[in-house]
Amino acid sequence: MNTNWGANNPISIANLGSDFINYKLLHNFFQATHKDEINLWEVFLRDIFPFFQPQGRSEDFLKLIQKCQAVPHTGKKVVSGRVKEQFIAEVDFLNNAIDTFLTGIVEQANALLDSAFSEGERRLEIELEYSNIQNERLNFDGIRWDTIKPKIRLTLKIWDERAQNYITIRRPQSFLNEARLTRVALAVRIGALNSRLEQADFKVLCLDDMLISLDMSNRMQVLKWLLNSPEKPYNSFQIILLTHDKAFYEITKHQIEGRQVEKIDENGTPKTEPMKTDWKFWELYNDEFHDLNQPHLATGNSNLELAEKYFRDFEFAACANHLRKECERLIRIFLPENQTWKWVKGEPALKLLQELIEELENHHKVFGKDFRPFKNLGLYKNILMNPLSHDSQGTSVFQHELREIMDDLIPKLQSLKSEKKIEIERGKKCLVDLRITDSAGMEWVYKIEFLEHLQEFTFLDNDKAITNPRCLLIDRVDTSGKNESFDKREGKLNDIFKVISKKCTITEPTDKLSCLTKNP
Repeated sequence: MNTNWGANNPISIANLGSDFINYKLLHNFFQATHKDEINLWEVFLRDIFPFFQPQGRSEDFLKLIQKCQAVPHTGKKVVSGRVKEQFIAEVDFLNNAIDTFLTGIVEQANALLDSAFSEGERRLEIELEYSNIQNERLNFDGIRWDTIKPKIRLTLKIWDERAQNYITIRRPQSFLNEARLTRVALAVRIGALNSRLEQADFKVLCLDDMLISLDMSNRMQVLKWLLNSPEKPYNSFQIILLTHDKAFYEITKHQIEGRQVEKIDENGTPKTEPMKTDWKFWELYNDEFHDLNQPHLATGNSNLELAEKYFRDFEFAACANHLRKECERLIRIFLPENQTWKWVKGEPALKLLQELIEELENHHKVFGKDFRPFKNLGLYKNILMNPLSHDSQGTSVFQHELREIMDDLIPKLQSLKSEKKIEIERGKKCLVDLRITDSAGMEWVYKIEFLEHLQEFTFLDNDKAITNPRCLLIDRVDTSGKNESFDKREGKLNDIFKVISKKCTITEPTDKLSCLTKNP
């Protein structure tokens, strides 16, 4: 297939509008020795400049740099006059274009560090200092035009709590651990990505195990930012995530399938519901059951679809294994996120089916709900889904029970719903107005800061219940906007409603959600 269609062909434009980032590209940022400052010029030459164009030019940065490094001369005499002036103008343009490009990268990189890693307070800033191709000190010796070798120095500013000021770190590779260095490199690459060609109809962002050096908690921060960012350019790219880490694959899949979206219903009430996703999941394995090893691509059909397929094919062990996975997925979607994780050797890990069943039962008890419709979950886990998934010889296969899991237990789990009615955004205060009318008919607005998500659960009987998050009662304002002296109070939401109801001499509202409005 001929893909060479000229400068404006769709494949060339797509290439300019796309990016591929892997661990090696990030690691290249910090190859300097501990005694040297980091010079990213070669990294930019190899990994960035060939794929970016200055505004108003059809040539990429690398081609312009190569032109400016090729001294115009004829024989042993340097060309002078108009050609020389044009050459100097080209060097000036290039220097200004690189300066502008780096300024944009720094701005975007620091914004990423703020949004994904800062916990709401900027503690780390990136600086890129360009030592340009200088034409004000040109020397003519009859055969060449001398320039100094350009540099792009990477330095960091880190907040010093004791000095209450930033300190400059000129050799970050000697100061930060690998996880934080990876954050910095990733921020620079994503910052450059924001300057990509916007007019391309087809843009791909391929991320190949770029987070491999981060621990799981830091991976989760980047992943949530990448999946949930409402800002361009991320939502204009087709994103391809590649990893050889099976645990990270499963966690990423869980995060994608468990995302929520807020909508306004016909009554004007905000509500959240599972986000429809067009993500596809594939697993590539080495197929060793042939004379020659060959790759096998497993398509990402849903667990329930695969369970049905294996049931029809009389592969009951595989059927039970996928039913176990589907039960785990549905319970994780329903439960609060902190109840689906555990810590293993300092790293977060997903809880498995037995632990999830216990959490689900406790969750029903907390809200006074009947867990008996799910009582067979534990039984079938023990006699079917667990032994069969471990290929336990001698285990009897019960087709009727497998069918009951698919036709009864799975639909019951699917009926369990959860919505985050008030969600804490990373690095931002969550301020909510609680509006209530006292016994004299005066409407009051209580200013509350939520310290935990407020989540609503819909149970099997279609009854709804909300969580009781920690909150901070800040202020009380009447309808005229006049503040009334009020002591700040931290406590659970139900306790705060009791305090407010007593203050207003009214009965505590039964529909608490209708009293709450999140500030934009």
